[in-house]
Amino acid sequence: MRSVGGLAVLAVLVLSACTSPAASVEPTVPDPAVPSSYDVSYSADEFFIAGVKLGWVGEKPSNTELVQMGQQACQGSLSAAGENAQRVTAYAKAVYCP
Repeated sequence: MRSVGGLAVLAVLVLSACTSPAASVEPTVPDPAVPSSYDVSYSADEFFIAGVKLGWVGEKPSNTELVQMGQQACQGSLSAAGENAQRVTAYAKAVYCP
């Protein structure tokens, strides 16, 4: 009888955990304008990709394409223009450019 009661309590706990809403955790992406916000919890590529994608307008390029764009921005050969290009350039300066 005790095992049936224990199973009932366990079932209630499991079901209540399943129905409670999951806490929404927003990733905090450091601001490229604040050099101290870049830390070792991100690799350089992760920081760059997360920051650029966060405010990207339109269809997002692949991660590989974004990293290439960041490298082009450092070399002054970024062919894109507009708000996305400004984001790429700002994050590239914070991460990739010497």
